[in-house]
Amino acid sequence: MSAACAAGCPRWTSYVNQNAHYGVRFSQYRTANDCRDFCSKLLQCVAVDFDANADLCWLHFDTTHLVPDNIYQLPNVTQFVVDRSCAVSNTATTVTTTSTTRTAASTTTTTTSKLAANSTGTIGTTVRRNQNR
Repeated sequence: MSAACAAGCPRWTSYVNQNAHYGVRFSQYRTANDCRDFCSKLLQCVAVDFDANADLCWLHFDTTHLVPDNIYQLPNVTQFVVDRSCAVSNTATTVTTTSTTRTAASTTTTTTSKLAANSTGTIGTTVRRNQNR
């Protein structure tokens, strides 16, 4: 179990007797917990439908699968929607440095922001802004 999962993440919202179109079947996962665990390891996975009668696992990889037109009632199927926001909500930090260079003709200010590592891995996003005045 990863550190993020140990901290209560991802979180799941369950909908009893609900199913959605366009799921991808993974027959090797025969319990709801195994199905959710598999989904939690795939960052693209947004939801799981588990059929308790047939012990079948269906994964959804697109949030459009979860719109009202694609959802329907089905006895003994529980849909679990994943919430991964807890994995990144308060763990990333931004470091910003600003330097100013002045000459007789102009002033150049450079601001660099870097998003530091978080619990899901290193994020190397750098934003640079130069302003000439």
